[in-house]
Amino acid sequence: MLIDDPFRECVCFLCVETTNQSGDAVKEERATGFFVGVYLGTKNDAAVAYLVTARHVIEESRSCGTLYAKINLKAGGVDYIPVPQDAWTAHLSTDVAIVPIPLKEDYRFKWVRSDGFADDNYILHNGVHTGDEVFLIGLFAGYGGDDQAEPIARFAHVALGLKKISLRLNSGSLPVKVDAYLVETTSWGGESGSPVFHCKWPVSNRVPISMGNPRLLGLLHGHFEISQNVTGGGTVGLNSGIGIVIPSHAIQECLMHPDFVAEREKRKQKIESDVNTQTLNTAKGKWIYGNS
Repeated sequence: MLIDDPFRECVCFLCVETTNQSGDAVKEERATGFFVGVYLGTKNDAAVAYLVTARHVIEESRSCGTLYAKINLKAGGVDYIPVPQDAWTAHLSTDVAIVPIPLKEDYRFKWVRSDGFADDNYILHNGVHTGDEVFLIGLFAGYGGDDQAEPIARFAHVALGLKKISLRLNSGSLPVKVDAYLVETTSWGGESGSPVFHCKWPVSNRVPISMGNPRLLGLLHGHFEISQNVTGGGTVGLNSGIGIVIPSHAIQECLMHPDFVAEREKRKQKIESDVNTQTLNTAKGKWIYGNS
């Protein structure tokens, strides 16, 4: 399977500020986020852009100070946008968090159009079955890139369809049961929040961009750990090789938060009154799915 660049360009890295060995302040990559565009239905094909990640990424980073989105520039290099933890809207019952994101013209990005999700209609006609191919795009903690952010692709298969899976929404919470898929892939620190795409064709084929597939299956929560007894007492957690994917319908539910809906309607009315009006958070084109 060959992954075209637009899939990698829908991803950015989430960073915290820390100090290196020389005592200088630096941004350190901690997790993955990805861009989603919600179409407004205006004549100029405008949309509002959002940044999506796992809810536990936001909550676990609070003790580290402000969170930043590391976004690639077209001319090279990166920009860091502050995305403070309190600015995010978290899903009330699962591992999803969303924040509106200002995306400038000099940023190199694509977004996943909200009607490119693996929604009920897609699942009805295509299904998400055990053995189906999926791939995810995210941060590899061992190498995040030099001049620019360089997300990697991981390849997997659906191990189990949508079930109620028990997980923790942060390290201090009790386990709760949420809708999730299980996929056969290892995950490591940094890949939380990665977009996971579902495919319906053999592995030898190229992933097309212009078609309505692959669809966004959801976002990666993390992996199951299996407790293993160790010599001398105690246990250690081992990566089971099974990843947990929060379904895209949970992202859609978060996008339909009343505050987001009201803001989109406000922007739509403003654009319709002046088709040339455009804000940093309202852009057109740059779809992974659909026409630009």
